[in-house]
Amino acid sequence: MNVLAFARALPKVELHCHLEGAARPSTIAELARANGVTLPTDDPFELFQFQDLDSFLAVYAVISGSLVTADDFRRITYEALEDAVAAHVRYREMFFSPGFVIALGVPVTVNSDDPGMMGTTICDDYEAVADRFDYDATTMEDIAFDAIDASWAPVDEQAALRARFRAEMDDLRVQHGLAPR
Repeated sequence: MNVLAFARALPKVELHCHLEGAARPSTIAELARANGVTLPTDDPFELFQFQDLDSFLAVYAVISGSLVTADDFRRITYEALEDAVAAHVRYREMFFSPGFVIALGVPVTVNSDDPGMMGTTICDDYEAVADRFDYDATTMEDIAFDAIDASWAPVDEQAALRARFRAEMDDLRVQHGLAPR
């Protein structure tokens, strides 16, 4: 028995896959051209080669900058799922970078993932998102509301959470000298 072939053919579950990182190089090259993004290389497969975190982040920025429309996201999502099927993935949880999609009106949530292991809290994560993407208070409130809407809580509980959050946010705005929403 060839264990490597067996492992390749096994049905799989993939629990952490970044949508932008699952995009095909050829697709990113096409979308970059269509959206006026200059690639640092003519060969799209060279784009995905990086040496360190800084070069990885530069590549990630080019990829994310090439995704402009909802159709761009639909395309890379569809293709990523096609690739997953070819790899015998039967269930996949995909994530995307909030900073690049919130402007498109895509609901975004912030989650702590593994706070104990990472030595961080969801407060740290909210602060990092606000700082990294230079979001204002209203955008951060919208992210908190998006999380309520994305939750599995029953509709009546979601409504109660929204009302509670709105009241707490109104108080926070007063405490921080911000205009009412």
